[in-house]
Order: sequence, then structure tokens, then C-alpha cells
Amino acid sequence: MTRKDLGALDVGRLLSLLAHDLKSPIAALCANVDALADGGPGSAEVLDDLRLSLTDLRRAAEQMTWIGQVLVGERPLRLTEGDVGSVVAAGIAELPASRCAVEIVRTAPLVARGASAAMPVLRVVLANADEHAPRGPILVRVFREGDRVVLETTDAGSAVAAELREEVFTLSGQHAAKTAPKGRYGRFAGMLAASALAESVGGQLTAGGAEGRATFRLELQAV
Repeated sequence: MTRKDLGALDVGRLLSLLAHDLKSPIAALCANVDALADGGPGSAEVLDDLRLSLTDLRRAAEQMTWIGQVLVGERPLRLTEGDVGSVVAAGIAELPASRCAVEIVRTAPLVARGASAAMPVLRVVLANADEHAPRGPILVRVFREGDRVVLETTDAGSAVAAELREEVFTLSGQHAAKTAPKGRYGRFAGMLAASALAESVGGQLTAGGAEGRATFRLELQAV
């Protein structure tokens, strides 16, 4: 994603999508604050809902920041080297109630440039699976493929439609991804944000798979 993508129509549509996505957590936040102010029962449940809404808003701010920084030529994360397998294993262990099965294949070194982007991108992909494939396990694999370290996820949802597998990661493709039955649009332009972050560290995020076996692959340069 570059500044060449900044067509007025595409930006307008993106802003409209982001505003639409923000309405739900903001509405939930307001409703739960009102419930607490009224002093009604179920305060523990209300607080849990508040936490969820605030988590959504934090996610929105983070992803929108990535998009904005990349569009103005800035890198959202420091370009660091690291063991992607170790980064992913540690990051998933910290996720609450994760339904991920993790496979780290160490037949070759898994050190890559831009390893710091692995978990932020993975969190977006996992959120996308929660939206489009809420049932079943998610397989997360890290392995070496030639000169690339690959972080791959597989879930039980519908794969991104073949005609959208490039568009879903572009600014201009967000409207189509949102409206297509198999666009796998992620809230707050998640796939655009994750792809922008991956590209900013020299990586690439792609989509593939088939019905009931959707895959996303983050490829980073091995060192």
C-alpha cells in the first residue's frame, strides 16, 4: 500500500467503513456506562462488556494508525530480527481463551527480519477468524520455505474469494471485501492494516485455501 492508493472515492469509502465499524463498540460502551450509572444489577457483566468495547476501540485505533503511518511513508514498527517461532509461541500463550493449535516446524532456522510484526499481524488474522469462522480450531504453523519464514493460519471458514485475494489487502478493495459474500472483510479494515504492517517490514500477507479451509500466510525474509 502506497500513497498512490489515495483516490478520493476509495478514501471516502474507507472512512465510511471505519465509522460504521466504530458505531458498535461505541454504542455498547455508552449503553453499559448508562447501566452502571443507573446502579442496576449485573455490574460484573456490565464491566466485562465495557472491557470488550474498550478492547475493540483500542484495536481500531491501532489498525487505523498502521494504515495512516504507512500511507505517509512511516514504518509503524522497528525493523528487528527475531525467531518467529518463539515470538508466536509466546504471544499465543498470552491470548485469553485461545482456540489455536500451534505447530512450530524447526527443520530450519526461523529467524527473520521483521519478526516484531508477526504477532500484531497474527492478532488481526485471528480476529478475522473469530468474525468469519467462530467455530472449530485454528491451526497456526511457523515453518521455513526457501528464503522465507512463513506464519500460516488455517481456519474452518470460507476462504477469500479467488477474485478478491489481492483486493482484500488494498485500500481500494475494502468496499468489495465488505460487500462480497466471501470477502472476509475484517473490522476496522483489518486486512488492509495487517498487510500494510507486513509490507512495512519487508513481508507479505496473502490469502488462500478453499471452502472450510481458509488460509492466510505471512511471509518474512529469513536471515
